Amino acid sequence: MKALLVAVCLIVLPGVASAHGLSVFAFRQGETLGVEAKFANGRAVQQGLIRILDADDQVVFEGPVSGEETTFVPLVGDERGLWVEVDAGNDHFDYWILTPSDLAE
Repeated sequence: MKALLVAVCLIVLPGVASAHGLSVFAFRQGETLGVEAKFANGRAVQQGLIRILDADDQVVFEGPVSGEETTFVPLVGDERGLWVEVDAGNDHFDYWILTPSDLAE
């Protein structure tokens, strides 16, 4: 019986864990930042909040995701780096760090 329970957990739990997976990627494109947020199954986030913090942990931008594959937002903050986070609700949260070299033109 124990072996059956272990086998069921090994099969079921990875799927449950990946259902809550969110991946965030951000990049500079001219005077904007592109933010991509996708679930573990590859679908783009349809509803969620993008928050960008500067090197002093100050929120410099907050706005909704567009529902498209990439959401473009104004380039804000400074050249010391940015923390880009996406909260899609229900414990779906991830972030991307843009370093000074990522922000350089």
